[in-house]
Amino acid sequence: MFDQRKELSLFLGVFNAEFERNRTRWGVFGGILLGYESTSQMTDWNFYGFGI
Repeated sequence: MFDQRKELSLFLGVFNAEFERNRTRWGVFGGILLGYESTSQMTDWNFYGFGI
């Protein structure tokens, strides 16, 4: 089966997002300033390049 993947990029790439069947990722300035990733098994936030 094929995985469905959608991508979104706004404001010349300042905000980007990826949506897949089992994973969601989004970030500001490539995830350096702010980032988020979520799967069915984990969630990860990044603020100013530091993982929490």
